[in-house]
This record gives sequence, structure tokens and C-alpha cells, in this order.
Amino acid sequence: MENKNYLENELGKVSDSIKNVKLSDNTKKILSGACDNDFIDKDKFPNNSYWLAYNKASKMINWAELSRTLAGDRSSITNERIPQKHVAKIHELRKSITEWILSNDPQFNK
Repeated sequence: MENKNYLENELGKVSDSIKNVKLSDNTKKILSGACDNDFIDKDKFPNNSYWLAYNKASKMINWAELSRTLAGDRSSITNERIPQKHVAKIHELRKSITEWILSNDPQFNK
């Protein structure tokens, strides 16, 4: 599919200034997902290790049980859908699990 058609099909009417933006090869590679499994040097990018641990913490949570405990329904809260009144509690939980992972997981301790 031609680049112009893709933009107009996915985004609706797009201004010419957006259509004419040229992306670098590296940016195209990143946006295509080709770099998703690349090694991240934790010494060069210390914040990345925090976010990797944060994502791992999210995967460790039993979302159905958490939803049942907080909202009374197993499907009210999911990893992608968190009601506003529970955001602070769940962020604190994720943050605590992340800190625990960073201090105990050998992958993050070098």
C-alpha cells in the first residue's frame, strides 16, 4: 500500500506538512518493531531497566483477582483498563513490585 493511502486510510485527512515528513532509516526500523528484542545496555540507559521491571511487574499481577478485590467484579479492572479511582492504588502496587524486582532479580542486578 502506498504511504499516502495508508496515512489517509488510518488517520483521515492529513495535512501536507505531515505527509511530507521524512523519517530516518533508524526511526523507520524502530517504528516497524524490528528493534523490539534488541539488547538494552542497562549502564547506558538506567531508566530502561526500571521500565523493563515495571512491565514485568504488570505481567506478574493477577488482574482478575486484583479486580475482584478492589471492584468486586473480575472483569472491571484489566492491565489496559483501570478505572480512575483505582489508578493511584494500582500504580503504587506496580511501583512496589518494580522495586522488589530491581532489588531481587539477578537480570537487573549487575
